Amino acid sequence: MEGAPLSCNDTVGGTKGDNVDWKAFIRSAMADEEAAKAKYEQAAEAANTPAVKEVFRKLAYEEDLHYALLLQFEKDLESLAEGKK
Repeated sequence: MEGAPLSCNDTVGGTKGDNVDWKAFIRSAMADEEAAKAKYEQAAEAANTPAVKEVFRKLAYEEDLHYALLLQFEKDLESLAEGKK
């Protein structure tokens, strides 16, 4: 379904009735998760104590989970757009 926008009328980052390109929205969120993970990994590397390093490693791991969820949501939306669900 590449190229065809997944959209609906809803309120996301705008006024009710805006046409939202859900695929672009999810991909943007996925990029945000990757950026957050990179920041947490940098912080873990810069931390001086094992406990602080571990906190930032856990936060980086959480971003991986968020990314995976968004990837699944993207696949689900594609299935919906194709009438499979």
